Amino acid sequence: MLAAPLLRLGARHHATARRALIASTAGYATKAGAAPPKKPKRAPTTATTRSPATADPPRLTRFDVPPGSPGDVARTPRAEYTQHTLDSVMATASPPVCSVMSSRDFIHNSLYNPHYGYFSKQARIFQMLRPIDCTQLSSTLDFMNAVGEQYDAIERDLEARAAVVDDVTRQIWHTPTELFKPWYGAAIAKHVVSAHLKSSSNRPLVIYEVGGGNGTLMANVLDYVRDTHPDVYRTAQYHIVEISANLASIQRSTAAQHGHADRVSIVNASALDLGKDGVVDPDPCFVLALEVIDNLSHDVVRWDLVSRAPLRGVVATDDYNDHAEEYFPVADPLLARALHMMSVHDAGSVGGPGARDPWWLATSPLPTLARSALLATIPGAPNLSRRAFVPSNLLALFESLRAALPNHRAVLSDFSSLPDTTSARDRYAPVVQTRFRNSMVPVSTYLVQPGLFDIFFPTDFALAKRMHDAVMHPAYHVDAAMEAGMRAIQTGSGKREVPQWLRESPKAEGAASVATHRGFLEAHGDLRATTTKSGENPMLMYYENCAFLLS
Repeated sequence: MLAAPLLRLGARHHATARRALIASTAGYATKAGAAPPKKPKRAPTTATTRSPATADPPRLTRFDVPPGSPGDVARTPRAEYTQHTLDSVMATASPPVCSVMSSRDFIHNSLYNPHYGYFSKQARIFQMLRPIDCTQLSSTLDFMNAVGEQYDAIERDLEARAAVVDDVTRQIWHTPTELFKPWYGAAIAKHVVSAHLKSSSNRPLVIYEVGGGNGTLMANVLDYVRDTHPDVYRTAQYHIVEISANLASIQRSTAAQHGHADRVSIVNASALDLGKDGVVDPDPCFVLALEVIDNLSHDVVRWDLVSRAPLRGVVATDDYNDHAEEYFPVADPLLARALHMMSVHDAGSVGGPGARDPWWLATSPLPTLARSALLATIPGAPNLSRRAFVPSNLLALFESLRAALPNHRAVLSDFSSLPDTTSARDRYAPVVQTRFRNSMVPVSTYLVQPGLFDIFFPTDFALAKRMHDAVMHPAYHVDAAMEAGMRAIQTGSGKREVPQWLRESPKAEGAASVATHRGFLEAHGDLRATTTKSGENPMLMYYENCAFLLS
C-alpha cells in the first residue's frame, strides 16, 4: 500500500479543448501533420451514427447525477482503491475506476491497452495511395495539395466502407516515411547498408524495426536493398517488433505485396519486453525506430522546493472516472535510474524541473533552512516545483535493446520539440490531442479518458544520447545503476555520484551521435527525386523539428 500522498491535484478527464493543432510554419510538424502553406491538413471525415445496439454505454460523470438523487453513487473511500501494476491494468477490458497507478503506467495503458488503447482502437496511419513525383510539381504547395487529394480519397473510401464509426475519436496521422515514400525509407536503407558493408560485409544484414506502422519502412528498405545490393538482400533478415496486433497484420500483408515475405518476421510484442525471456541475439544488427520513442510513456515528477527531493506522480481515478494526481517519494528502480542520469546530464545547469520554474531558480542558492523560512513567509508560495516528464521508458527501451541485442546499432528518429504541449512551463511536457468534428484538438492535461487521445512527447536528444551511451557502456549493470540512483535520491543533488558508465566518453565503443533531420537526409537521401521545379524540397523542409540518434 502507498502511504498518504504528499499532495493531491485534481483534473477532470474532459479538459477544455483548445484550438486545432495545425503547425504555423511549413517546417514545423507534429503527428497531426505538417501544415501546408494554404491547404491545412484535415482529419478525415468518417462519421456515421452508431446504432443503439453497438453503442457503448455512456460513462456518467459526477455532473450527470445530482447529489442525493437515486442514481447518486456513494464515493468509494480512497483507501479502498485498487493499486494497479502495469500488467494488471493492461489486462483490464475497460478503463478502471476506483484505481491508482503510476503516471507512467496510466499513460502507457491509455496508449497501448489491447482492449481500449489508442493504438489498439483509434489510430490509423495515413498511407499514401501512390508515391508523389516531386519533380513534376511546381512547388511545395503543389505537394501539399497532392497530399490533400489523397487524403480526401481515403476519407471517401472510409466513409463508403465503414458501417459503424465513432466520429469523435477516429484519428489518422501521417509520418515522413509515408509522405515521402519510397525516398525516405531509401535514405534509411542507404545509411544502414553503408554502415553494414563497412563493418561486417561477410555477415548477413539483420534489421530489427520497433513499431513498424503500416510496414512501409520495411518495404522501402528491403526494396532498396534488393535493387541496389542483391547479394546483401539474398541473406538479409528483417524483424519487426510490433505491440499492435492490428498493425502486425497489416505489416504481414505489406511484406507479401512487396515480395519480402521470406525475409520478414513479425513478433506481436512490446519492445520493452525484449530480453526478459533470456533470448539474446549476439550478432551485429541494426535497430530502427522512427516516430516510436515519442509515444514511450514518461513518469511525472515534481521536486520538494525545500528538501529538493523528487516525488513521483501517481494517478488516482474515482467512481466517476475523474482523475487526480498524487505525489509520493520515489521508490521505483527504473525512475531512480532515469533521474540519476538526468541529474548528471544537468550538471552545471538548474536541473530538476528545468529553467522554466521561477521558484526553483529563486530558491536554488539558499540553504535548506533559508528556503523553508522564505517559502513559509510568502503567501501562495508552492511547496512543489513544476512538473518534469521523465523519459523512464526510453531508458527501459535502451536497457531492453542491450539485453536482447547487445551488438546493435541504432537509428532512431523523432520530434525534438513540439508546439501546443499541455504546458509551456513543464519540462518535456507532451502534446495530448484527439479529434473533434473533423479537427485535431489539443488539450491541456494528460489526465484524459484512456484510449481516446494520442499522448506524445518531445525528445531531448542530448539526454537520449547520454542514456544510450551509459546503457551501452561495458561497465553498466541495471542493479548497480539502480543502487546509484537510489543513493543519489537519498543523499541529494549536492553529493552527486558519477559512476564510470555515466562519464562522458565520446570515443567509447558504441557511442551515439545526434543528427538533424535535414542533415541526415542531405547525407543519405536522393534529393533530386524529392525536389520540385521551384527548387524547393519538401522532404527537407518538413519535419525540421525532428532529429536522429545514430550509433
